[in-house]
Amino acid sequence: MTSAVSIVTGGRRGLGRAICEKLAQKGHNVLVVDVERDAAADETVALLRRSGVNADFLAADVGDEALHDGIIGAAGRLGTVTTLVNNAGVSSTVRGDMLDLPVESLDRAIRINLRAPFLLSQKFGRHVIKTGAATEHFCSIVNITSVNAEMIGVNRPDYCITKTGLSMATRLFAARLAEEKIHAYEVRPGIMMTEMTRPSREKYDRVIEEGLVPMRRWGTPADVGEAVAELATGAFKFSTGDAVFVDGGLHLYRL
Repeated sequence: MTSAVSIVTGGRRGLGRAICEKLAQKGHNVLVVDVERDAAADETVALLRRSGVNADFLAADVGDEALHDGIIGAAGRLGTVTTLVNNAGVSSTVRGDMLDLPVESLDRAIRINLRAPFLLSQKFGRHVIKTGAATEHFCSIVNITSVNAEMIGVNRPDYCITKTGLSMATRLFAARLAEEKIHAYEVRPGIMMTEMTRPSREKYDRVIEEGLVPMRRWGTPADVGEAVAELATGAFKFSTGDAVFVDGGLHLYRL
């Protein structure tokens, strides 16, 4: 049996790097895909290789579907392509009154957060069916959405809309691909300690301490990485289409 290969988009740092690391610990070779190759990308690949798996980096804008064949091909050179983690995503270019949201921000979010993972999942699904990988390996798509797939943020509607759309896409792919033995899951992170949240660190420190998050702590990239790795490698073999919150209970309805 050839080695299983995971594709992780947006994988060079933050949540993506942790996802790559946890998949490598499960024995997966990893293709790290991100928009540019920089020091962070090289550090991630070196980290994965030190763990004993094959890893490579591909600089690609996942929003350009013309590059999707190249992504699948690059992953195939590392072994049998079994797993796609659609982690790449963007937030609003500006936060504020949704009545003033620039159309450019909406278009950008749709292109990266929804259109790209949908089209890449199509390509991945066809490839796995053609190669018969699911006869020897557990095969899966894991989409990284957000608590904002369900909880609204009126100051960034484009982000919320696209994450909700990706949530529906997860269920659609789960239903279509179940007979092909390809699973689809969704992971919904909450308030995460990443570069994206650094500008709001003081605000979130306060509201977390006040109880907004029942577990009263920040989420970490490792929290998300562990959840993705378990789902992606078959910890829940008779489940598909499910959403797993990694948010310390943030989404729970409370009086």
